[in-house]
Amino acid sequence: MAKGRCTPNLYVVVTAEPERLLRAWKQRNSNLFGYDLPARVTRFLKTDRPIRVWYNAGSLAPDGETLVQAGGFNNARQNLRAKGTRLEWNGLRSFDSIIVVVDANRLEGLKIFQLADYAAMVSLTELNLDRGIGDAPSILRLFEPRPPGEEAPQRLSTFDKAFLGALY
Repeated sequence: MAKGRCTPNLYVVVTAEPERLLRAWKQRNSNLFGYDLPARVTRFLKTDRPIRVWYNAGSLAPDGETLVQAGGFNNARQNLRAKGTRLEWNGLRSFDSIIVVVDANRLEGLKIFQLADYAAMVSLTELNLDRGIGDAPSILRLFEPRPPGEEAPQRLSTFDKAFLGALY
């Protein structure tokens, strides 16, 4: 947890009815998916993943101040105090909230620490899981089909830890 006042922004929910839960949650909280395109939200609701992740992400100025909403088509945020240099960051990617929804019906044979490592990896990286991860030795292979006798990844791999270290 951050020093000082910290507000939770990572939610991990395990349910036997992920689509139903998300629809009810969205109805109760209209801002659940930010102001994203309805088609993108619908595609997320109907996805057939054992674990699905939604990122409500934005940008902050280097001093931590929220950037001003520009309005218009994409409602992008603007840094009105940006410096004219490439030697300093003018904006930082920030997660307003991350929602990880786990389909309880698809967890057979998994251990809690495998699920926790997978959820941590997907929530901290904002990867597009539809693109695949190539042949990287990663916990992200947890739900991929395997040949008979091949064991599922047990925890974050050295590759995963190095990737997270480079990212952060």
